[in-house]
Amino acid sequence: MAISDFYATHSNYQTRLSLHSMESQNIIGLASVVVKLLKNGEAHVIIGSDSFVGNTFLLELGQKSHVPFVSFSKSGPTLSSTQNPQLIHKTQNFSSVKAIAAILQEFEWREAVLIYEGNEYGSRIIPYFIGCFQDTGIRVGHISAISNSADDYEILRELNMLATMQTRIFVVHMSSPKLGARLFVLASKAGMISKDYAWLITDGLSNSLDAMDPRAIDLMEGVLGIRPHIPKAKHLENFKNRWKENLHAMKRNSLTSDQVNILGLWAYDTIWALAMATEKIGLMNTSFLKATYGRSSIDLTNLGLQPSILEIFNMIGTGERVVGYWTPEKGSSRNLHSNKGTRDKLKKILWSGDSITIPKGWAIPELKVAIPKKNGSTQFVDIHYNPHTNETKCLGFCCDVFYAAIEGLDFPKVDMVVGDTTIVANRTSYVEFTLPYLESGVIMLVPIKCDKHRNIWIFAQPWHWDLWLAFITTLIFIGFC
Repeated sequence: MAISDFYATHSNYQTRLSLHSMESQNIIGLASVVVKLLKNGEAHVIIGSDSFVGNTFLLELGQKSHVPFVSFSKSGPTLSSTQNPQLIHKTQNFSSVKAIAAILQEFEWREAVLIYEGNEYGSRIIPYFIGCFQDTGIRVGHISAISNSADDYEILRELNMLATMQTRIFVVHMSSPKLGARLFVLASKAGMISKDYAWLITDGLSNSLDAMDPRAIDLMEGVLGIRPHIPKAKHLENFKNRWKENLHAMKRNSLTSDQVNILGLWAYDTIWALAMATEKIGLMNTSFLKATYGRSSIDLTNLGLQPSILEIFNMIGTGERVVGYWTPEKGSSRNLHSNKGTRDKLKKILWSGDSITIPKGWAIPELKVAIPKKNGSTQFVDIHYNPHTNETKCLGFCCDVFYAAIEGLDFPKVDMVVGDTTIVANRTSYVEFTLPYLESGVIMLVPIKCDKHRNIWIFAQPWHWDLWLAFITTLIFIGFC
């Protein structure tokens, strides 16, 4: 469609692109076809696949045959221009990292768990997440890598471990629709797609939702996603209609969706860029791009393929609803055309578990609190049990301090003991003690009574008369002696 549309618009061009498309189930089959085309001089440019392994292999073939390699997919290689002068690529868009951080700030979430695809596509963005989160005061509570080769038991075991943590905010960065679908299906089994949980996906999955299992899409209600914003335009709608007509004409009933996504648009624009470059250079040989781009690789972002506006959408049912936008200049806002510096919040969001309440971002587990019951000194700890309601209440100064601490404590880590528990060496091996809030020391407790006989002879009261008689007799005897 790109070639047909381009030369229909530029009928005066002297050069023509001829597209050799191929599909292969493995690297060996792909290699045999590409090597044959390169050997016969029929291939002048290689356009990358959706597979990271396939892209790496095709780039290696392009290097050895001095044929430019063009990559626009999310699984494109990340290599420097000095290493690969034949590489023309669209760099990974790390703006989504800043947009995710802006969303976390919007809802005052201070900690998040990162879940990423266990390959180079997933791992290379993690340092950007950590750095951006640190700059915005957000803590990375845990980082989990999920391999494409992991079975359901391994993924479910990892999710069950994450469910024991108190952080309830999860950021998912994956490119594989199949792996993403498995993750959310298993997360639902683990009870993690429910109230008080929040899930965010980067553009890796957001751009591939049409290729995901419909069962997973139905379970992803409440998920927030980030993806490039594509402005509505008449020619774009015409293109989408023609795309659907072509698919129906080809009888591609195996496709799960007839919607064209951002990757398809990037592929379309890539062909237009190559056609323009071919006409401008005026030569069609194996070195026509090498002669021009021999000193450095070309970034497709310079050709206008890199969007600067990201849209924030909320998955509701099997559909999506745009709740805001993010731009480098204005940050996140509900209105794309809001003035710079204005601070309007995102639109209302439906969260996981069919909840409209913003998740707190963390959860306090049920705590077993031990309370030492002692006789006396009930002003500090006093236990009251009501046999009619079967309720036990803790009263006293220590309990009041405990309740006040719980209200202001964001992340309680362990079960607790309330009361004056002595700090000794063997106990410190099992529990952690707070700093004492009462001074400890040797004191004397005496009863206070109103004594009407208090006078100058009060010093004589501690001794009985017989003790005083013995004392005086002893003094007289010692005096005579």
